[in-house]
Amino acid sequence: MTPLARKWLLQNSAESARDKILFQLTEWDWWMRCEDFVRTGKPIHMHAEMRAEQWQAYQRGMRSGIEPMVKEVVRRLRLPQSPLERLDIGGSHGFWSVSFCRRYS
Repeated sequence: MTPLARKWLLQNSAESARDKILFQLTEWDWWMRCEDFVRTGKPIHMHAEMRAEQWQAYQRGMRSGIEPMVKEVVRRLRLPQSPLERLDIGGSHGFWSVSFCRRYS
């Protein structure tokens, strides 16, 4: 494996996108069902329908590959030294909020 492939594909690499790539299979399955939603209006309850192993892959996949970016943003973004309140508006894995809380708590 080339050094570039190792960087992105090996599980123990800090910049690995391996889990996102593996989870992509489940995401593609969801997209394959979008036509059903358009035809019937019945939503895909992806979070409720996931099996335990899919949920774990989803959590790892959502975080995969962003850790270096989050570290850099948290390091560079200046907030008050002891912020009293934080708001996480959701939409993903919460890693951004966790990282800011670790930095400023």
